[in-house]
Amino acid sequence: MGCWGASRSARACARVARRRPCVHLRPRTRQRARRRPLRVRRHQAGALDDRRSRRGRRSWRSPGSGAPSPAPAAMSALRVALPGGILLDGACDLLAAAGIARLDARRFDSELRVADSGHAFVKVRPTDIPVYVEMGACDCGIVGKDVLWETRRECYELVDLRFGECRLVLAAPRGSPLVDGKWTGTLRVATKYPHAAARFFDEVGTTVELIRLHGSVELAPATRLADAVLDITATGRTLAANDLIEVAEAGVSTARLIANVAALKTRSDDVNMVAAALRRAAATRAVQGAA
Repeated sequence: MGCWGASRSARACARVARRRPCVHLRPRTRQRARRRPLRVRRHQAGALDDRRSRRGRRSWRSPGSGAPSPAPAAMSALRVALPGGILLDGACDLLAAAGIARLDARRFDSELRVADSGHAFVKVRPTDIPVYVEMGACDCGIVGKDVLWETRRECYELVDLRFGECRLVLAAPRGSPLVDGKWTGTLRVATKYPHAAARFFDEVGTTVELIRLHGSVELAPATRLADAVLDITATGRTLAANDLIEVAEAGVSTARLIANVAALKTRSDDVNMVAAALRRAAATRAVQGAA
């Protein structure tokens, strides 16, 4: 009985112990991983310190601290279209006077593309220069105003270069009523410049039939193809040789500097420097010529 009672009491205590929480035990905390120190090699650490020190010097340098200012950027290379024919010599001379390039026009007899003073110069037909400039093959070009009268290409006309002057005139055969100032009803006029001719006759209020030719227009009155001609002349000798009398002046053409629309925005500094140099050189030559 005594043994049975002792074992029964022990089993009851064990059941009570299982129901009670073990308050004397603390929950195990999760140990944090020990961080390893960052190892930086000596040469890397030195380079990092140098970069930080340089960055600090740049960021804290004031504009008025006496530090040398950066040198102005030099003019970068431009592609310039030059006209073949009578304007080529004048274009080369003006480029040399402006200090842009020293070109010998005879060099273009064997080379169509010449590099000088960091720029590239190409010789093309005058009527093709607005095409080269508008399409971006050249940044700028030198061309006669008479070509610009007839082109529909979008280019900026920057400077009147004041050389290569010629006049667009209306001329008629000797004995024509036009020579005496009698403008008859409808005229037939042969010309290489239909757009300029149309503007001129609209201004004077005369009805005309324009005949566009690509060759010598002076032959048109002699063959009765036209009553008069509207053509470019510099001295008037060709008109006189074909017995034609000047009746009226329709315009004056000189060489002009034109620029590509995009180049004038993206490379405005370079294009404007060339334009300014050519403008000064043209003005100086005009003053010297007048003196």
